[in-house]
Amino acid sequence: MVLKFGTMAQQDAIRNSYRYRLALLKIAKTYTTVSTEALQILTGCEPLDLLADRVHLQFQMFNKGLKVTIGSKDYSSSDFDNVNIFEFPPWDCLPFYCRACDIPLKDTKNIFTDGSKLDARVGSGVVCLDQRDNILWQCEIRLSDEASVFLAEAYAIFIALQKTREDETIGIYTDSQSVFQALESPRSYSKIIVDIKKLLRHINM
Repeated sequence: MVLKFGTMAQQDAIRNSYRYRLALLKIAKTYTTVSTEALQILTGCEPLDLLADRVHLQFQMFNKGLKVTIGSKDYSSSDFDNVNIFEFPPWDCLPFYCRACDIPLKDTKNIFTDGSKLDARVGSGVVCLDQRDNILWQCEIRLSDEASVFLAEAYAIFIALQKTREDETIGIYTDSQSVFQALESPRSYSKIIVDIKKLLRHINM
């Protein structure tokens, strides 16, 4: 007879931790004596407990619309994007400098982005014009009513970059000075800004 102690949740946690360690060993291809913490650093994999906490907080905030407590403060989905709740790797937060331009570039596609909040409704709009100002494509995205105008402006730029091919030159125009400042700051931990920086680095590679 085999005796097992602990609750079902504790036993599941032990089994999951063991499976997680086996996966890390396969990825890192190191000796089995290497600690789990070292394997996490070598592979860049997030610890399971931190991942579970992050997913739980995001679900509570965005899916259930509840306030979450982090440290001694309460946060809701409306101010999540401006709060450093989860620490991003420093290389994802490097500054990206933008050039102000009042006149659209010639001989290239130009994409105009905008975000707004009207009657408690928030949305983003993007339109792409060719060299003769003909509309190539356009899209409108309805966001959560809890979203900020900053998020709407930034999300419009994110959509524009997603639709950009690596082999083409385009001009992207926005009237949001706050988004420019966030892109140029190494201390901006907004998730949408980090996602934009990732796309910019990928396109410029």
